[in-house]
Amino acid sequence: AGRSFQSMNFVQSISEEDEQLERKNQDFVHFSPIHNNTFVTVTDARGNKKTGASAGCLEEIKGGSRLSRYAAEATAEHVGRSARKMGMKSVVMKVKGSTYFRKKKAVILSWREGYP
Repeated sequence: AGRSFQSMNFVQSISEEDEQLERKNQDFVHFSPIHNNTFVTVTDARGNKKTGASAGCLEEIKGGSRLSRYAAEATAEHVGRSARKMGMKSVVMKVKGSTYFRKKKAVILSWREGYP
């Protein structure tokens, strides 16, 4: 019985090493849709910010309209386009915040539109 645990630990350590190698070259997209605003930030694997925006940064969205689902979609699309111009090939998305799933889903799908 002890041998099977050792072999599983070996397999697990190899898979963890592979994940760490993949994470070194990954870029991350952090979505933070909160009640008053939506923040979208693109970072590298070390956490250095490459680009980002919030709903308030967009010219067409001011005041109370920052709360809408459209504002979250427009922000994600805007940052997706700027990330594409920077030459990013693939990203890992991380979504956090205290808002409804429908709004989070809309933000992810609109990122895809801005990042063809």
